[in-house]
Amino acid sequence: MVIDLTVGQLVMFKPDVSHVISNYEIDISGLIGVVRYYHHDPANEDRDVLAIKLEKHFDDLNEWDNCVEFYGEDGGINALPA
Repeated sequence: MVIDLTVGQLVMFKPDVSHVISNYEIDISGLIGVVRYYHHDPANEDRDVLAIKLEKHFDDLNEWDNCVEFYGEDGGINALPA
């Protein structure tokens, strides 16, 4: 996953995107969030990490500061203009 993102950048999830929390999925299609963390490992893209803090609050994400994390994938996001 090589994507051009910076911490603090606004992003929007594409249609039909969901994220697994514990043992179920939440629909995050069209939601807006802020990049909290992005690490690209050029030696092994499976170890890339992307964390997005969602603007919409989910009680089930309290433990993770309302963030969703993706490993080795872009999370189905589009960067929004600054």
